[in-house]
Amino acid sequence: MQGVLRRTISEITTLVILAAVSPAAVTTEAAAAQRHGEPMRQVVAGDTFTCGLSGTETYCWGAKFHGQLGTGGSEEQKTSTPVRVRSPRGVVFTELVAGSFHTCGISAAAAFCWGLNTYGELGEGGTTDQATPARVQAPPGVVFTQLAAGDFHTCGISAAGTYCWGQNTYAALGDGGVADRTTPVRVRTPPGVVFTRLAAGGSHTCGISDAGTYCWGSGTDGQLGDGGTADRRTPVRVRAPRGVAFTQLTAGILVTCGISGAATYCWGANHLGQLGIGGTADRRTPVRVRVPRGVAFTRITAGASYVCGISGARTFCWGDNSHGQLGDGGTAGRATPGLVQAPPGVAFTRLAAGWEHTCGISGARTFCWGWNVNGQLGDGGTTDRTRPVEVVFRRAAGIPATGR
Repeated sequence: MQGVLRRTISEITTLVILAAVSPAAVTTEAAAAQRHGEPMRQVVAGDTFTCGLSGTETYCWGAKFHGQLGTGGSEEQKTSTPVRVRSPRGVVFTELVAGSFHTCGISAAAAFCWGLNTYGELGEGGTTDQATPARVQAPPGVVFTQLAAGDFHTCGISAAGTYCWGQNTYAALGDGGVADRTTPVRVRTPPGVVFTRLAAGGSHTCGISDAGTYCWGSGTDGQLGDGGTADRRTPVRVRAPRGVAFTQLTAGILVTCGISGAATYCWGANHLGQLGIGGTADRRTPVRVRVPRGVAFTRITAGASYVCGISGARTFCWGDNSHGQLGDGGTAGRATPGLVQAPPGVAFTRLAAGWEHTCGISGARTFCWGWNVNGQLGDGGTTDRTRPVEVVFRRAAGIPATGR
């Protein structure tokens, strides 16, 4: 296993709209927001940090060792409750993604990144870490509408094609080479292939197109799904079962998963049960996850070596559970999906998985669980949690309780 393997992310997005009404007409949802703090409409999880969008502001919490919280300053620190990102004047992010130690966001016609920049993963032309959002130096006319962040690389979709930047040791950029890139380079897609969705893993990337699902980069454990274990410098088609067409993808360090209809499939490394098939043998092509009866995932997200999914009002996770990131109340791993022990009345609509912590949105409330060494759960402490705990928003951090 290559030394670069750290983590990936999967992002979560949900809309929370609070109407301006008189106190007498405050809805249950608005009342919950006022009681419990800042309503988030999107949350993403990195290695040991978390970020989210609320209203026109962006907040982060956890480790700041490389500037990934976006609060400015060069000192190393951590915070166990949300703090406001210092965005450039007029910049309002509509989407966030998180890599191991960097964060990126889309604002109007531009993309910005901040945090670790050792390999050029911020896309601003250099390799110096950035403690506040820096504009990605996209080619003329390229406007990104979607982003995906892997461990140390970032990719984006635009009308002009798919572009990637950052670490390329294992060909995760898909440009045909293995040289790192500090600004976006176009992915060499097969003729007629136009990606509409992306997922970035440890050192591999995958995309969905009308012509099928493709992956490229590191293939050491079968995570590219093409039947082999060779690295691929340009996109290769995933060998999905007949009739399977993925509509959603997520990628972990050495694992990739996708949803097709009511079924979920995974492929790649399985030493910790992260494929969810009941065993620990790696698979080089997609295999169907063994879900409980009546369970059909509509959202999935992959952490380092585990995966979580939403089915109706219930959330399930499987794979590595060394810090309680599966949320089932223990730390034993699972080779098939196990139910997350959410508090009464909490039903997650979106999820985000980091290295070994998970977060979810339920109405106007945000919860996290798992590894908490740097305060990435946002509950005000640094103790690991094996069940979801609510993120604490403090007025002292300059965050209004109403989310405005």
